[in-house]
Amino acid sequence: MKPTNLFPRRSAVTLGVILSIVLGAFTIRAAAAWTASSAPLPPPALSASAIAAQLQAERARSAALQQQLDALIARSGQLDTALSAAQGRIATDATTADQLRTALAAAQARIAAADRQLAALNAAGLGGGSPAAPGGGAPAATAPPATGGEPGDD
Repeated sequence: MKPTNLFPRRSAVTLGVILSIVLGAFTIRAAAAWTASSAPLPPPALSASAIAAQLQAERARSAALQQQLDALIARSGQLDTALSAAQGRIATDATTADQLRTALAAAQARIAAADRQLAALNAAGLGGGSPAAPGGGAPAATAPPATGGEPGDD
């Protein structure tokens, strides 16, 4: 090949490469513009006053929540105190119930013993008649009033 024929060929190749690069750059710019036009707009930036207003609102909400929490804590303390008092009352009532059961058992034992003695006296003819007969038998015993309960338990 002759050197004179190479120059136009090299010039044509160089021009083709430059045109390809320029065409590629324009294609990239067009694609970027197309993408930007179809993309959603970014949200507007908040102003300092809007941020300060939101901060103030959140502080007020936080203070209200703190008050509610303090009220719940106080109520919880009251409920704990009431529960302790109720548990104490239950323990006292259980002790009183046990004492009353013991007293009832003892009274029932005394009544059973008295019934046996009365039956033995009636069987021996020393009782003076049937306790149900008018004018005969022992005078009717009256039960003593119940004691030991809590005031207001009637």
